[in-house]
Amino acid sequence: MAAKIMPVDLKCEYAVNPLGIDVSSPCLSWVLESHARKQAQTAYQILVATNLELLGEDIGDLWNSGKIASDESIHIAYEGKALKSYQRCFWKVRVWDSDGNLSEWSEPVFWEMGILYAHEWASKWIAADLSFSQTAPLFRKKFRLDYDVSKARAYTCGLGYYGYEEAVAASLARDVLDKHSGHHSTGITGSRHLYWALGFYGYGDIVQTILHQTTYPSIGHLFSLGATTFWETWGEHDIDEKWGPRSLNHPMQGGLDAWFYQGIAGINSIAEEPGFKHIVLRPQLIRDLTFAKAEYESIRGKIVSEWRRRKDIFEWKVSIPANTTATVYIPTTDFAHITESGIPIEQAEGVLSLETEDKYSLLRIGSGTYNFEVLLDTI
Repeated sequence: MAAKIMPVDLKCEYAVNPLGIDVSSPCLSWVLESHARKQAQTAYQILVATNLELLGEDIGDLWNSGKIASDESIHIAYEGKALKSYQRCFWKVRVWDSDGNLSEWSEPVFWEMGILYAHEWASKWIAADLSFSQTAPLFRKKFRLDYDVSKARAYTCGLGYYGYEEAVAASLARDVLDKHSGHHSTGITGSRHLYWALGFYGYGDIVQTILHQTTYPSIGHLFSLGATTFWETWGEHDIDEKWGPRSLNHPMQGGLDAWFYQGIAGINSIAEEPGFKHIVLRPQLIRDLTFAKAEYESIRGKIVSEWRRRKDIFEWKVSIPANTTATVYIPTTDFAHITESGIPIEQAEGVLSLETEDKYSLLRIGSGTYNFEVLLDTI
């Protein structure tokens, strides 16, 4: 009997027939379509081949997963032969339904690998002019080939974005101070990014300036109008007169609270290990701010970041749950000025590795609670 479900809408790394996949074990997914009730996938089989002909003969010369008992249809990591740069891979999947019946094979799809190894980047670099005398530095150049081409790919690798972002952040800081007199000019979408970008690139004092404003437009001005929630508007009477009263409960205006956790406390996840399997702890230290404490109940357990400036010492307590790891950014490059629970950092239990990056010492730590101390004159 034919299965009552069918795999459709196959994707590799969340895209249909993608080009330039640059991970060695891409994730595959599909949608299950059924016109019957109470149906579910109980198993699947994936075939991956080097060409459509082999795939049409049900030969997975790159990978034949066999029958895998699982109801999972997303984030299925490729586990076949090692893939090569520029390689095109064709694949299909079939599934077993709740009654154990086997579906037909899905329609075949493909993905194409990009460049996997640094030594394969052999072209010349081009650079953008960061003088801001032109529009955004996008690729605009046209070219013409005087011969027939059967296939061509343009692979790009961006370097230097950090320097460009620093320049953008500096421009943003000037915009806030000079053009808007220390007030924000953002709304629901932009505010949370405004706080983070300014804080991350060293303009946390300007974020403080924005949050301490009491004149229009500002949170302080809303409070002066009697607000106890975030309003949809900033109290513009002309808008209310023209369109009628707006919402008085618009919590999405409060992008600053995300910055408190991700910026000031420095609690961040990473896309490569979602759900806080690996945690990045990188607080933004701001002038005149002497302490901060945050606790986040992640899906894996409680994460704590609590720091304080005390005379010439920067104290930082962090705690991460069992079965997780973290990268901790300590704001000094001198290991000799860092201790953990009074022990030199090189001897501290649970510190898995030490390295430096820019103005930071990067510590990879295992689960548990740590108490770091850093000499303030090195920050």
